[in-house]
Amino acid sequence: MSDSLFDRFTDIRDADLRGRDGLFCVESPRVVARFLHALVARATGAACTPSLGVEAILLTPEHAQRMAALLDTARALLPPFEVTIATDQAICSATGYALHRGAVALGRRAGRGRVAEGSIDALGASGVRTIIACDRVVHVDNVGSLFRNAGSFGDAGILLGPGCGDALSRKAVRISSGRVFSVPWCEAESWSDAIESLRAQHGFGFVACEDAPGAVTPAQALAAVRARGISRIGFVMGSEGTGLSADLISQCDAVACIPMRPPQAGPGNPVPLEADDRPSLNVSVASALVLHEARRTDAHARAAAG
Repeated sequence: MSDSLFDRFTDIRDADLRGRDGLFCVESPRVVARFLHALVARATGAACTPSLGVEAILLTPEHAQRMAALLDTARALLPPFEVTIATDQAICSATGYALHRGAVALGRRAGRGRVAEGSIDALGASGVRTIIACDRVVHVDNVGSLFRNAGSFGDAGILLGPGCGDALSRKAVRISSGRVFSVPWCEAESWSDAIESLRAQHGFGFVACEDAPGAVTPAQALAAVRARGISRIGFVMGSEGTGLSADLISQCDAVACIPMRPPQAGPGNPVPLEADDRPSLNVSVASALVLHEARRTDAHARAAAG
């Protein structure tokens, strides 16, 4: 392994990669393979936002052999990138950790620092029927899980509003299981502009996911929005600590709250909790439930219509 390439992978830290070179790190054979598959798909015309690139890849001989066909295809379709074969020990020595499992890559962001390409219009034009729109979801664990959910249920995209964590941080990429590369997504600087554009130009309706006055079940909210002839849905989900603001809720077409059983006094909880100690779900869990409901009711509606 050349010294220059060795140095590029030494002590990889998100802040250095993002600020210094506009890069990001991809680790593990599965995620590196999904990264390359997504780049190849985009090169052949697939709708995928934002535009990313690959700079260099380190692989053990075993994984280089397994990825040989994919690497050949990527080399033929993508701008030149480095591929270096090294022992697992050498890769551990370079990166400073063992989570790579024999494969690690450096990807190139669309713009220096945060993603600059991947517009609201491109997200709307991607054809997804559902969007998870996130407001101030800071923790990259949750950001990565949201992408994994969107990729697993299919036909879904992600809109990262102001104050969200970096979708291309090493941990978010790993937790997303590489879905951050195949799920259409973009970042928004203004909620009012993003909602107006997706509603007016691409026919989206919006459901605020919040325990707020007037909230109904996700199924009821979806039915109300679809009754107006709207088939594309954006679920707006708030921060881990404060949820959605009243202003953002007011911009949505309906408010949904997942029914939950409140804590009650009993053998395991003899003292009743405070009245405002309400049950809640992690944002990634809540997103999975509403995506499942959207997929289930959409399939039912299509079957009934056809």
